[in-house]
Amino acid sequence: MPIAVPITSSSASITYSLTYQYTGGYPGSAQGSITLSVLNEPSILITGYQVAPTPLTIGEAGSVSLNFVNTGPVPAYNLNITAIPGPGIKMISQSSTYMGTLNPQQLSAVAFSFSVVSAMNTTITFQIQYIDQFGQQHVQYYTVPITVIRNATLITQYASQYGQQGTNYYRFHRINYFTYVIITLAVVAVIIITVVVLLLRRKHGDSS
Repeated sequence: MPIAVPITSSSASITYSLTYQYTGGYPGSAQGSITLSVLNEPSILITGYQVAPTPLTIGEAGSVSLNFVNTGPVPAYNLNITAIPGPGIKMISQSSTYMGTLNPQQLSAVAFSFSVVSAMNTTITFQIQYIDQFGQQHVQYYTVPITVIRNATLITQYASQYGQQGTNYYRFHRINYFTYVIITLAVVAVIIITVVVLLLRRKHGDSS
Protein backbone atom coordinates (compact mmCIF):
# COMPACT_ATOMS: atom_id res chain seq x y z
CA MET A 1 0.00 0.00 0.00
CA PRO A 2 1.68 3.23 -1.10
CA ILE A 3 1.55 6.18 1.31
CA ALA A 4 2.59 9.84 1.08
CA VAL A 5 4.10 11.83 3.93
CA PRO A 6 5.06 15.51 4.28
CA ILE A 7 8.71 16.27 3.54
CA THR A 8 9.27 17.52 7.10
CA SER A 9 7.83 14.42 8.78
CA SER A 10 10.13 12.15 10.76
CA SER A 11 7.48 9.42 11.22
CA ALA A 12 4.14 8.31 9.86
CA SER A 13 1.31 6.47 11.58
CA ILE A 14 -1.16 4.19 9.85
CA THR A 15 -4.37 3.17 11.58
CA TYR A 16 -6.01 -0.06 10.46
CA SER A 17 -9.24 -1.89 11.08
CA LEU A 18 -9.85 -5.60 10.41
CA THR A 19 -13.28 -7.16 10.12
CA TYR A 20 -13.90 -10.88 9.88
CA GLN A 21 -16.55 -13.46 10.52
CA TYR A 22 -16.52 -16.50 12.75
CA THR A 23 -17.74 -19.87 11.74
CA GLY A 24 -21.44 -19.75 12.24
CA GLY A 25 -21.84 -16.20 10.98
CA TYR A 26 -20.80 -14.15 13.98
CA PRO A 27 -18.86 -10.98 12.98
CA GLY A 28 -15.55 -9.98 14.53
CA SER A 29 -13.17 -7.01 14.22
CA ALA A 30 -9.81 -5.72 15.36
CA GLN A 31 -8.22 -2.24 15.27
CA GLY A 32 -4.69 -0.97 15.67
CA SER A 33 -1.99 1.36 14.28
CA ILE A 34 1.45 1.02 12.74
CA THR A 35 4.12 3.69 13.22
CA LEU A 36 6.74 4.04 10.48
CA SER A 37 10.00 6.03 10.61
CA VAL A 38 10.49 8.41 7.67
CA LEU A 39 14.02 8.76 6.29
CA ASN A 40 14.64 12.42 5.37
CA GLU A 41 17.68 13.34 3.31
CA PRO A 42 19.43 16.63 2.49
CA SER A 43 19.39 17.73 -1.13
CA ILE A 44 21.80 20.25 -2.68
CA LEU A 45 20.30 22.32 -5.50
CA ILE A 46 22.57 24.47 -7.72
CA THR A 47 20.88 27.85 -8.24
CA GLY A 48 23.46 29.47 -10.51
CA TYR A 49 27.09 30.18 -11.36
CA GLN A 50 29.26 33.11 -12.46
CA VAL A 51 32.44 33.17 -14.56
CA ALA A 52 34.51 36.35 -14.75
CA PRO A 53 35.75 37.76 -16.98
CA THR A 54 33.88 36.37 -19.98
CA PRO A 55 35.27 35.41 -22.41
CA LEU A 56 38.76 34.65 -21.11
CA THR A 57 41.99 35.05 -23.07
CA ILE A 58 45.13 32.91 -23.00
CA GLY A 59 47.26 33.59 -19.92
CA GLU A 60 44.48 35.47 -18.15
CA ALA A 61 43.32 34.69 -14.61
CA GLY A 62 39.63 34.14 -13.98
CA SER A 63 37.24 33.08 -11.26
CA VAL A 64 34.19 30.84 -11.12
CA SER A 65 31.63 30.81 -8.33
CA LEU A 66 28.82 28.37 -7.60
CA ASN A 67 25.57 29.21 -5.77
CA PHE A 68 23.56 26.47 -4.08
CA VAL A 69 20.93 25.73 -1.41
CA ASN A 70 19.95 22.76 0.72
CA THR A 71 16.36 22.06 -0.28
CA GLY A 72 16.09 19.02 1.99
CA PRO A 73 14.38 19.01 5.43
CA VAL A 74 17.56 18.02 7.30
CA PRO A 75 21.14 19.38 7.37
CA ALA A 76 23.89 18.27 5.02
CA TYR A 77 27.01 17.46 7.03
CA ASN A 78 30.69 17.52 6.05
CA LEU A 79 29.89 19.39 2.85
CA ASN A 80 32.97 19.53 0.63
CA ILE A 81 33.20 20.99 -2.89
CA THR A 82 36.02 20.16 -5.30
CA ALA A 83 36.73 21.91 -8.61
CA ILE A 84 37.92 19.55 -11.36
CA PRO A 85 39.51 21.59 -14.21
CA GLY A 86 39.07 20.58 -17.83
CA PRO A 87 41.71 20.80 -20.60
CA GLY A 88 43.44 24.20 -20.84
CA ILE A 89 42.56 25.17 -17.24
CA LYS A 90 45.03 25.43 -14.35
CA MET A 91 43.76 26.02 -10.82
CA ILE A 92 45.36 28.91 -8.90
CA SER A 93 43.49 28.55 -5.61
CA GLN A 94 43.03 25.34 -3.66
CA SER A 95 40.86 23.01 -5.73
CA SER A 96 38.80 21.84 -2.72
CA THR A 97 36.79 23.83 -0.14
CA TYR A 98 35.30 22.41 3.05
CA MET A 99 31.91 24.04 3.81
CA GLY A 100 30.93 22.13 6.97
CA THR A 101 27.21 21.92 7.73
CA LEU A 102 24.55 23.34 5.43
CA ASN A 103 21.18 23.65 7.17
CA PRO A 104 17.78 23.23 5.46
CA GLN A 105 16.89 26.10 3.09
CA GLN A 106 20.28 27.71 3.72
CA LEU A 107 21.88 29.52 0.79
CA SER A 108 25.63 29.37 0.23
CA ALA A 109 28.32 29.95 -2.40
CA VAL A 110 31.88 28.93 -3.16
CA ALA A 111 34.49 30.46 -5.52
CA PHE A 112 37.69 29.26 -7.16
CA SER A 113 40.37 31.10 -9.16
CA PHE A 114 42.16 29.67 -12.18
CA SER A 115 44.25 30.55 -15.23
CA VAL A 116 43.90 29.48 -18.85
CA VAL A 117 46.74 28.13 -20.99
CA SER A 118 45.10 27.43 -24.36
CA ALA A 119 42.20 28.69 -26.46
CA MET A 120 39.27 26.27 -26.49
CA ASN A 121 35.81 25.60 -25.17
CA THR A 122 36.41 23.74 -21.92
CA THR A 123 34.74 23.15 -18.54
CA ILE A 124 35.18 23.13 -14.78
CA THR A 125 33.27 20.34 -13.04
CA PHE A 126 32.26 20.64 -9.39
CA GLN A 127 32.12 17.55 -7.22
CA ILE A 128 29.74 18.07 -4.27
CA GLN A 129 30.08 15.61 -1.37
CA TYR A 130 28.14 15.48 1.92
CA ILE A 131 26.64 13.03 4.38
CA ASP A 132 23.20 12.84 6.00
CA GLN A 133 22.24 12.34 9.67
CA PHE A 134 22.69 8.60 9.30
CA GLY A 135 26.25 8.88 7.94
CA GLN A 136 25.31 7.94 4.39
CA GLN A 137 27.49 9.68 1.81
CA HIS A 138 26.02 11.58 -1.14
CA VAL A 139 27.93 12.74 -4.25
CA GLN A 140 26.72 14.86 -7.13
CA TYR A 141 28.37 16.77 -10.00
CA TYR A 142 27.76 20.06 -11.74
CA THR A 143 29.63 21.26 -14.87
CA VAL A 144 30.27 24.92 -15.79
CA PRO A 145 31.27 25.82 -19.40
CA ILE A 146 34.38 27.97 -19.88
CA THR A 147 35.14 29.83 -23.14
CA VAL A 148 38.74 30.83 -23.89
CA ILE A 149 39.77 32.91 -26.93
CA ARG A 150 43.19 33.82 -28.31
CA ASN A 151 44.90 36.90 -26.92
CA ALA A 152 43.94 39.85 -29.14
CA THR A 153 46.93 41.84 -27.85
CA LEU A 154 49.32 39.43 -29.56
CA ILE A 155 47.52 39.84 -32.88
CA THR A 156 47.53 43.64 -32.57
CA GLN A 157 51.21 43.68 -31.67
CA TYR A 158 52.05 41.57 -34.71
CA ALA A 159 50.02 43.84 -36.98
CA SER A 160 51.70 46.88 -35.46
CA GLN A 161 55.17 45.41 -36.05
CA TYR A 162 54.23 44.53 -39.61
CA GLY A 163 52.93 48.07 -40.19
CA GLN A 164 56.12 49.55 -38.75
CA GLN A 165 58.23 47.34 -41.00
CA GLY A 166 56.18 48.46 -43.97
CA THR A 167 56.68 52.12 -43.01
CA ASN A 168 60.44 51.64 -42.65
CA TYR A 169 60.51 49.90 -46.03
CA TYR A 170 58.67 52.83 -47.62
CA ARG A 171 61.00 55.38 -46.01
CA PHE A 172 64.10 53.47 -47.12
CA HIS A 173 63.02 53.22 -50.73
CA ARG A 174 61.84 56.84 -50.75
CA ILE A 175 65.30 57.98 -49.62
CA ASN A 176 66.96 55.82 -52.25
CA TYR A 177 64.66 57.24 -54.91
CA PHE A 178 65.60 60.82 -54.03
CA THR A 179 69.27 59.85 -54.04
CA TYR A 180 68.95 58.43 -57.53
CA VAL A 181 67.19 61.59 -58.75
CA ILE A 182 69.90 63.87 -57.33
CA ILE A 183 72.70 61.79 -58.87
CA THR A 184 70.92 61.77 -62.23
CA LEU A 185 70.46 65.55 -62.17
CA ALA A 186 74.13 66.02 -61.24
CA VAL A 187 75.24 63.85 -64.16
CA VAL A 188 72.96 65.73 -66.56
CA ALA A 189 74.32 69.03 -65.26
CA VAL A 190 77.91 67.90 -65.77
CA ILE A 191 77.11 66.79 -69.33
CA ILE A 192 75.45 70.13 -70.12
CA ILE A 193 78.37 72.10 -68.71
CA THR A 194 80.86 69.99 -70.68
CA VAL A 195 78.93 70.52 -73.91
CA VAL A 196 78.72 74.27 -73.32
CA VAL A 197 82.44 74.51 -72.64
CA LEU A 198 83.27 72.56 -75.81
CA LEU A 199 81.00 74.79 -77.91
CA LEU A 200 82.56 77.93 -76.48
CA ARG A 201 86.09 76.69 -77.21
CA ARG A 202 85.17 75.71 -80.78
CA LYS A 203 83.58 79.11 -81.36
CA HIS A 204 86.63 80.83 -79.94
CA GLY A 205 88.89 78.79 -82.24
CA ASP A 206 86.87 79.67 -85.32
CA SER A 207 87.10 83.35 -84.45
CA SER A 208 90.90 83.16 -84.28
